This record gives sequence, structure tokens and C-alpha cells, in this order.
Amino acid sequence: MTVTEGDLIKVVVEYAFPGAGLVLNIFEYVFGGLDRDDDDLMDDIATEFTTGWGDRWADLASNEAELVSVHGYKIDQIGAVIADLGEKLINLFGAQASSVLPAGNAAYLQAYTTIPRVLGKKYVAGLSEFTTESGLLTPVALADLGLLLVDYLLPVVLAGGGTLFGGVTSSKTGQFELFDETGLIRVEPAYQRRRKQGVGA
Repeated sequence: MTVTEGDLIKVVVEYAFPGAGLVLNIFEYVFGGLDRDDDDLMDDIATEFTTGWGDRWADLASNEAELVSVHGYKIDQIGAVIADLGEKLINLFGAQASSVLPAGNAAYLQAYTTIPRVLGKKYVAGLSEFTTESGLLTPVALADLGLLLVDYLLPVVLAGGGTLFGGVTSSKTGQFELFDETGLIRVEPAYQRRRKQGVGA
């Protein structure tokens, strides 16, 4: 199979660390460029999530935490899966020699679209205990999170050709909405608890 111009792609990033169950981040993109083979595309996505998002995540994460893999899917305008693009192992560990924060504690990023209340959210889990002080994220951690936010907001230029433009599928508009390249970071650690299927990012 191939991925073509205008296809919507969902990338599920899996993490593992002590005291936590299944920990995932979900990214959604629209693909721009010439047709790409599924497996070749996933190789490029794995590289991006190793050297881009993953490398910046590792600067914040405990060495007890691991970015395990990325799994790609082709989706429709409301996020339903059309095709499985495959999974690639990454096995990247955090760089901070410390314990991981308790499960559920995470940094929080938010990305805006031009549609009110249609936005992207990311809970950054597996953080080192060194990322917080007196109940707040440290200035060093916030600087690293700023780099993660930029990585989340800006288009991803793939090594083998093509670009992934970030955004979210919206039940409000019934279509994919691109990020407008603005967002925020919370100074306070967030707490993520999934109470029902499909909640969280």
C-alpha cells in the first residue's frame, strides 16, 4: 500500500516505565508530497520520533522510562482507522539518572487551531524527579518542553520525501483541522487518568 497527498495519518507512540500501565501519545497529521510506501514512511516516522520528539523527551525523562515504539495508521476525517501502516521499535530511554515521577504525573502541552475549542493536547509522561521543584516544573524542564511544543506544532519534513502537517480530527467540524502554530505549556505538572476509552493524548 501507499500513502498519498492528503491522506490523514495517526501515529501512536508507546512508552513504558515502572508503576504505569499502557502509556500512549497520539499524533495526527495530513501527508503532503509524492506517494510513499507504507513501510518506508514508517521508517522515516520512526527516525523523526527518535531524533526529534524522542530526543527532546529523553532530556526530560527518567532513565527508568522508555519510548518503546511508534505505530502508524491511515485514518478518515473523524479519526476512524482505515488501514494499518505498521509498527517500528525505537527503544529509547530517558537521559536523567533518577526515579520517574509517579504514574499519572506529566507535563502538559496544548496546540491551537483556528477553530475555538478545537485543539491538540499532549501529556508528556515518564518525567524525571529532577524536572520538578516545589511542585512546579523547573526552568530547565520548561525550556525542554518548549522544544517539544515546537516539535509538536511545526510540520515534519521526512527524510525520504514528503511532509507531515500536524493537527487534530474534530467531531465539532467533522474534519481534520491544522494547528495554527501557537500553543502553551503549563508550569504546573498535570495529572492524567483515563476514565474511559479514547480520553487523553
